[in-house]
Amino acid sequence: PDAIVVLGAGFFGDTISTVLEERLEAALAMARRYPQALLVLSGGRGFGEKKTEAELMRAWLTDRGIAAHRLLLEDQALDTVQNFRNSKALLDAHFGAGAYTAAFVTSEFHLYRSRNIAARQGFPTACVATDTWWFLLPPYLVRETFAILHDQLFPA
Repeated sequence: PDAIVVLGAGFFGDTISTVLEERLEAALAMARRYPQALLVLSGGRGFGEKKTEAELMRAWLTDRGIAAHRLLLEDQALDTVQNFRNSKALLDAHFGAGAYTAAFVTSEFHLYRSRNIAARQGFPTACVATDTWWFLLPPYLVRETFAILHDQLFPA
């Protein structure tokens, strides 16, 4: 891919959540596998967060050797729809509309809804899904079930 979009996930103060760290580990592996690819780090500042998710992801990746010039920050998104809409706008501006290939990184529990939202936003649906620790799955699956129902009732 020309670009890899990393979807943000909540964190606590300056501490990366397990879910976000799993996504970053996958993004790091992809960045090393595709050294020409840009990484779009997508996520704004949520409730109780001192930084944007994009800023925290940038620090994590640069600390592990990914060059800052490969990172595009999308630091306004507060939900998955905005993640894709804003990331697509950044990539369209950088490469030209439709002139790039892209994939995104998210968690397995978020995959179904993310791919549907990506398709509705005109974003490629190629993706890498990270594993989720078994004890975290129940609350995330409940959350995603309600989010899917919301998306069906109120499509963006």
